[in-house]
Amino acid sequence: MNNKAVKTLLDKVKEFEEFFNEYEKQFYPKVIKIRNKFLISLIVFITLMLTSYVLWLWDFGDLCVKIASLIFTVFSLWYFIYLSRKFDKVSDGKPNKFEELCREIKYELILMYGEKASYAVKLLIADLTDKRDRSIKRYESSIQFVGRIGIILTTAFVTLALNKLFVADETAISVETFLGLILIVAIIVWLINFIDSGIKNIIKYPIWGKASKEVYLIDILYEVKYMVLEKENK
Repeated sequence: MNNKAVKTLLDKVKEFEEFFNEYEKQFYPKVIKIRNKFLISLIVFITLMLTSYVLWLWDFGDLCVKIASLIFTVFSLWYFIYLSRKFDKVSDGKPNKFEELCREIKYELILMYGEKASYAVKLLIADLTDKRDRSIKRYESSIQFVGRIGIILTTAFVTLALNKLFVADETAISVETFLGLILIVAIIVWLINFIDSGIKNIIKYPIWGKASKEVYLIDILYEVKYMVLEKENK
C-alpha cells in the first residue's frame, strides 16, 4: 500500500474536519446545539425502550412502573422525531460536510496525480479494502484452532449425553434432561457464532483508531471516484 498517499489524505481529512468544525461554530451554532440535543434524545429513547422491554418481558416492577416506562418511552420518541424535523429545518442551506470533504479530497488527488487521479483512486480503494480483508483472514486463521476444539468438545458432549440417555443404570438421564443439555449447547454455539460475527464486523468496520479513519477514507474515495470522472469528462 502507498502509505504516503494514505497518510497525506488522512491528514487532509483531519485538517478539513477541524476547519469545518470551527466554521460550524462560527456560522451555524444553532445547528450544533440542535444536533447535540438530537443525539442525546436518541440515546435516551433507546435506553427507555430497552428498559420498557425488560420490565414487560421479564415482569419486573409493578404495573404503575411499567406504564410509566411506556409513557416516557413514547414521549422520548415524540421528542426525538420533533428534534429530527427541527434539525432538518435549521440545517437547510448549510453546506454538507461530507460533500465538501469529498471535493477537498478530489482536488488533493488531482493535485497529486493529475490525469491519473481516477486510476489512483481505484488503487487506493483496492489497497485499503485488501488491508481490511487481510485483517479478517488473520483473525480467522488465529481462531481456527479454537473453533476445531469447540467442535470436538461439542461432539463429545452430545455423544456422552446420547449414551447416558439410552443406558439403564443409575447414571442414565431423562429425555427432558437430554433436551435441556442440547438446548444449552445450541445456545452456546449461537453465542460463539454471534461473538465471532461481531468481532469480524469490528475488524471490517472499526469504530476507533487509525483503522476507523481508513474505513472512513474508503467511503470518501468511493464518492470521489465518480467526482473525479465527472471532472475528467468535462
